[in-house]
Amino acid sequence: MLRERSALVAAGVILMGLAAVRVMAAPDPGTLAPQAPLAETPTSACVVDLAKTIAPESILLGESAEASLVVSGTCGAQRLPVDLVIVADESFSMTRAKAGGGGGGITDPTATPGSGGPGPGTSVPGPTQDLGKPGDEPAFCKNNDGIGIATPSPTPRRPPRRTPTPGANDPDPTEVLEAAGDADLIRDAQSLVRDFLDQDAIQRDMASDRLRVGFVSFSEKARIKQSLTNQASKITSALSRMDGSDLTYVSAGVKEAERMMTGSGARRDLGDKERIQVIMILSDFQFCQKDMRSGGRAGSDIQVITVGFGRDLNLKNLYDMASQREFALQSKDLKNIVQLYDRVLAPPIPLGMDQLTVRDELSEMMQLVPGSENPPATDITGQRLEWVIDQPTLPLTLTYRVEPMEAGILPVSAAAGVTWIDSVKLPGSAAFPAVNLLVLAQTPTPTPTFTPSATPTDTPTATQTPTATATPTRTPAPAYLPFLVRAWPEPLPTATVCVPERQTIDVALVIDTSLSMSEPTQNGGQAKLDAAIEAAIEIVNLLKPTDQATIVGFNAEGRVMAELGGDKAVLIAALRALPSTQASGTAIDSGLRAGLAELDGPRHRAENNRSIILVTDGTQTSGDPQAVRDAAAAVKASGIRLVTVGLGPDIDANLLREVASDPALFFVAPNAEDLVRIYREVARLIPCP
Repeated sequence: MLRERSALVAAGVILMGLAAVRVMAAPDPGTLAPQAPLAETPTSACVVDLAKTIAPESILLGESAEASLVVSGTCGAQRLPVDLVIVADESFSMTRAKAGGGGGGITDPTATPGSGGPGPGTSVPGPTQDLGKPGDEPAFCKNNDGIGIATPSPTPRRPPRRTPTPGANDPDPTEVLEAAGDADLIRDAQSLVRDFLDQDAIQRDMASDRLRVGFVSFSEKARIKQSLTNQASKITSALSRMDGSDLTYVSAGVKEAERMMTGSGARRDLGDKERIQVIMILSDFQFCQKDMRSGGRAGSDIQVITVGFGRDLNLKNLYDMASQREFALQSKDLKNIVQLYDRVLAPPIPLGMDQLTVRDELSEMMQLVPGSENPPATDITGQRLEWVIDQPTLPLTLTYRVEPMEAGILPVSAAAGVTWIDSVKLPGSAAFPAVNLLVLAQTPTPTPTFTPSATPTDTPTATQTPTATATPTRTPAPAYLPFLVRAWPEPLPTATVCVPERQTIDVALVIDTSLSMSEPTQNGGQAKLDAAIEAAIEIVNLLKPTDQATIVGFNAEGRVMAELGGDKAVLIAALRALPSTQASGTAIDSGLRAGLAELDGPRHRAENNRSIILVTDGTQTSGDPQAVRDAAAAVKASGIRLVTVGLGPDIDANLLREVASDPALFFVAPNAEDLVRIYREVARLIPCP
């Protein structure tokens, strides 16, 4: 029987191996979750990974096996629509001064030689008064007190047409102009906008109509060069229509941008009530304070990015007009502008599942073992099991037992799949792979032949042996024996050797998720956050069944992505979700305190050694470095080992070395690729404090 069963098992394993390949290639043809037809309504952004197993894979007919259904995956995020209006300064100060002085190349075509005015084709001389240091108001602000900033004087700024009086020395009636600069900043602004529109994230969102861009230029008046559009070519064309002229009144540009976002072409008319509104101002920010007070700041529901140009950039105005300090940038910061748009101004909103339905219809050759479903099925009808779970937490495991009704290589289910509705009410579906069970027929056991037993022979009765008379026991008397006291040396305690493989740990993986973690440490290299995630996954995969880990991300604040526990699938899913939480700011102390709270909480196992592994690529930007020292001191006071890892060239090495539990527990990873090597070393150290 054993030989026959072994042969059947071997044959079954070969057949099941072939079946497994087929399962991986395509889902069961009888799936309950068929593929959606083309051109149907939008489907859920949730992506699930379904696994189905049977254990054991081979049984004898009459035995039962347990089927497991595992649903894991992620729902990603929804991106809200965005209206972005670029407001570009085209005043004199954004132009290059011509030789001989002057503002924007404005000439007086009516002047005649010898009249005391400039000749044909020559630039009007610029203002002679002191323009002040960078950061002061432009000179024309002081000379227009009688005009009023809210109603600027009309253009052009040139000498009036007049007939010269022979022999008279008429006073020069030229108005005070805004001075031109030493660089063509309009051309620089045009280049920045073109490069911005060429970025993958911008092209992606304009193509999907998630992002629409408008263009307004301003000097003394504002001009709509292009209303909101999802065609980048129209914005590029509008750029070519910029020309330097007149004074700078930013309030006119901001008001025109606000009208564009609330007018007939605005998102509000399209029903996008949750849209994000953004104004991006490009200028040297040489503005009058009266102008800024009279309307130079956008409404509270509009986010403002300011991008400064030129050596005479007014930094105070640049920062004052931005919605947040992180939104104030300079022309060289194109990458940060795109990151602000993609991750901060219009960040993805995480989605989830509102309801998940799992259905499994058993094949006709299988019968369900009553009461074996875990958790209990919502409904059982015939061969069909159904679970309906509201707001499920993934990964999710469902099990039940089946008993085959015949021998052979049998499919467990006729069809199995899931359907769901996500948090934005979009549907989704997927099918489980098919699995087979090898069922071996019982081989009859031969009936044993009866063998008669031998007839017993009578045993003679033994003769009784006389019992010996007992001898009285002597009563012991006190005895005094000489003894020698020797001063044996006291044995010294032997140190207990820590074997890492025998230790159990609770570890907090605290990872920097600031915007700079999206950058590589070297050209062509892996993004720092991606490298940190992959290295952390290697740590998770090394955990023993008794080990636990928690995942913490931090930027301007700390966030627990996965509570302390030993479910590797949950921990890895939390690590994979870290990029969706990226934002500006680096508050190292908030990450440490979040990790400490988990390791000090009720989920900590008293027998486990505790450690925190901190990874960051920068310095403390949200709060004082002393806050990091205080948080680290609290960690160490709780008996938790703190390991710090600095990634890239911009770290505060002295601070990270100081807050580590030991200077030897501070590691430097010059490149993202070094992280895996360092994590392996750390994994060897943390079990033995």
